[in-house]
Amino acid sequence: MTSEVIIRNKKCVVLAADSAVTISRNNNSKVYNSANKLFSLSKYQPVGILVYNNASINGIPIELIVKGYRETLKEKQFPTIAQYAKHFKSTIKAYVSEHISVQDKEDQMGVLFSDFLVYIAEIHHRNNQGYEDILNNQKHEITQIIQNDKIRLIPSVKLLPYITSNAQIKHLFQMFQSRESTVISFEDLVEVFILYIHCSINYTYTGVAICGYGSKEIYPNVSQFNVVGFVGDEFIIIGEKDHIVENDIIPLAQRDMMDTFICGVSPQILYKFSELLNIIITKILNNIKDALEINDAVFQGLISEIQKELPSSFSPTDFIDRTQIDQIVAALDSLSKEEVAELAENLVNLQILKYKVSYNLETVGGPIDVAIISKYDGFIWKKRKFYFPADLNFHFFENYFKK
Repeated sequence: MTSEVIIRNKKCVVLAADSAVTISRNNNSKVYNSANKLFSLSKYQPVGILVYNNASINGIPIELIVKGYRETLKEKQFPTIAQYAKHFKSTIKAYVSEHISVQDKEDQMGVLFSDFLVYIAEIHHRNNQGYEDILNNQKHEITQIIQNDKIRLIPSVKLLPYITSNAQIKHLFQMFQSRESTVISFEDLVEVFILYIHCSINYTYTGVAICGYGSKEIYPNVSQFNVVGFVGDEFIIIGEKDHIVENDIIPLAQRDMMDTFICGVSPQILYKFSELLNIIITKILNNIKDALEINDAVFQGLISEIQKELPSSFSPTDFIDRTQIDQIVAALDSLSKEEVAELAENLVNLQILKYKVSYNLETVGGPIDVAIISKYDGFIWKKRKFYFPADLNFHFFENYFKK
């Protein structure tokens, strides 16, 4: 996991990121505090990039992809951040395609299939439900999720070659049949597995935020999207349109303490307040209905209207916007570059502190990298960790701008 934040005003945009990365194997997790998540996207232009969630795309470390892109970009510039984002998407697709093999795609599918078998086995043992019923239920439930979340479907023809001829998947299926004593068919299992793939990729992406200035922009912009990478023969980017984020404070990944600071109240408390308010309103209305003994059909319309109006009337959202968020955002434009950087670093520090004093695994932590990007000063490191002593490696900095 990770915690990052982007803050901008008319003078600059600041990026801050922690260094924690969580590695999970066989239900065991270990946290390393050495990950790089913040990079300059160009050696010459005022553009940076933050990455979060997954640290790789199809097994290729995101650091290699970003630095490979930077070498390709060289001194090239684009008029807007949206165009930088568009170019980055097309370039990484070509880069990953060049460095991923058929075997890599089959291995990835094997991992997904193994996760799927664990998933349905847990349902079976938890509910004592037969596998045929599980598959029928999952087919219905996952289809509903795909429709409700408007998940883009991958054509089966781009997935099946990496499933039906996959020796690892066939071996996993045989082991599953033997272990679970089931005669469920491979075809039925694959049908639901393909649906499962569409849901699982929504959680296995690499989040990307490209920040800074295009050559025609005087104020900083932020473009945000999620890269899944190749699933079979389909390269997937969630949010392929050039999505420009309008907010001036943009927390990424682990963000509850940042939201608490910005809103003045915990998001969990707000959610619980709304939930209890709805329960109380429903209970009061039902009591009124019973006391008045009015026909259900006559009273139902009135109840529906009251249930719609009351939560919004008692909602603290407007008050929070007016007294907290608007005031912080209004103050941002008066802050200097250094003060914006200090705010960004402290917001990430709040999240780190929360994990340090809780019993949770410290999935946020380590040194905080902070960069300030401004139109004419460019990309400036305010704080940066090195895996080597900077004063002993002057040649690294000399080589950085060599063409």
